[in-house]
Amino acid sequence: MPGHEMAQALLLFLGQVELIYKQERVASARESGKPAHRPRKLTPQLEEDLAVELSGGRSTNSLRSTASRVRRTGSRVSTR
Repeated sequence: MPGHEMAQALLLFLGQVELIYKQERVASARESGKPAHRPRKLTPQLEEDLAVELSGGRSTNSLRSTASRVRRTGSRVSTR
């Protein structure tokens, strides 16, 4: 199907354009001394506290609900 291949090529091209735009934005922010990304929600101390609670047997779901953190943070801390 030529239409399908053309649509796929267009999506791949737009993805590349978006990636280049993001890289240029990050480089420009770093050059001007501004932060390139959002600050982390958890400080290293909070991550340590979560790791201690996880090693004590609490589930990532229970920590997430009490700490109001995103799933990825709990998963990252639990893999330490």
